Order: sequence, then structure tokens, then C-alpha cells
Amino acid sequence: MATPDSDTGHVVESTHCLIIDDDRFDRLQLRTSIERGCPGLKVIEAGSLTDARQILERQSVDLILLDNNLPDGTGLGYARELSNGPAASAPVVMVSAELPGPLSSDALKAGCAATLSKDELSTRRLSEIASSVLTAGKRSAQSGDGDVQSVDEAINQIVHEIAAELRQPVHRSLRLAWQAKEALRNGSTASAYEHIDSLEDLLRALSDFLGQRRN
Repeated sequence: MATPDSDTGHVVESTHCLIIDDDRFDRLQLRTSIERGCPGLKVIEAGSLTDARQILERQSVDLILLDNNLPDGTGLGYARELSNGPAASAPVVMVSAELPGPLSSDALKAGCAATLSKDELSTRRLSEIASSVLTAGKRSAQSGDGDVQSVDEAINQIVHEIAAELRQPVHRSLRLAWQAKEALRNGSTASAYEHIDSLEDLLRALSDFLGQRRN
């Protein structure tokens, strides 16, 4: 198990972080935040619980970032499964748009080492949590079906896919901007900067995501 550098707090050994999330944009944002905040962590991605199980059959990991709503089950249920499996030593961080709320306590009871709302996701916050849970040691994309489509059908499908993938990040951006404005109105400059930092990371990840789609 790796430990963070005592001076920087960043993970410096070569370790592996498994991201389990069915949303490609959210996986990219998590990957970007981890790679920038914890340079020693090598990222592996899974879009479903089935993919995650297959990965863990052949690969040991040191940290798991787990969404709750997945196409073949819930992260909450999988957290319980992990606590009794070969990856029990890897700390699990629940990262979900449902947080904060009842899911927070349920996730901790299920064995998660920490929770993080996707609305509060930033490089700094995620790296802090990753470093913290690794130190504590609490736990010792879709491909096409190959059918031939007309050009119009293909374009419409791409447009609908991008619109669906951008809906949540755009909503999250607007919410962060609103939270920053509210913080400034209330005289809380520090809180406003927190929201602005999160918004900056979100927009940077969105830019990277759109660049990937273009390629």
C-alpha cells in the first residue's frame, strides 16, 4: 500500500486507482483530477460493476473511486461486496451526485472510507481525500454494434449522445457559479474561491472531454 509524501501530501509511489463510473465525462474528470493531484497513481477505468470485477480478477488496486448509480447495480451494494473480497484492503471513496444526503452514512456503513459529492469535485479536494484514505489504510466505453447507419442517422446519434453527456456537467457548472455568487454576496471570499476552483477544474475537464470527442 502506498503512502503520501510527508511534505507534499501527494502519493509518490506507483500505485493503481480504479475508477468505476458509467458516465464517460465523469470518469475523465476523475482521471484528470487524480493524475494532477496524485501523480503517483496510475488510473484504471471501469464503466460497470461487471467491468470492475473483471479488472480486479487480474489486477490489484490501491484505491477505488466508486459511483453509486451503475447500469448493473449500485455502488453501495458493491462496496459491501468489496469488503469481503480480494480487494478488501483497497479503500473505497464513494463519488456520487447523490451526495451529500442519506447515501453518505449508508456508504460509510457499507465500508467506504470516505464520500465526495460530484458537485464538490476538484483536484485539490480529491487529492486530499485520496492521500487521507491511503494514509489511514482503512481498508487493509460503450462501443457501437457495428450496424451500418446513414450519415444523417449517425450525426443525429452523435448529437444526442453529446447532449446527454453534457447535461450534467453544464448543470454542475451553473450550480457552482451560483454557489460562488452566493458566497460573495454573503461575504465569504474563501468559500467563493472554493467553488470557483471546482468550476475551473470542471471546465478544464469538459474541454479535455470535448477534445477527445473531436478526435
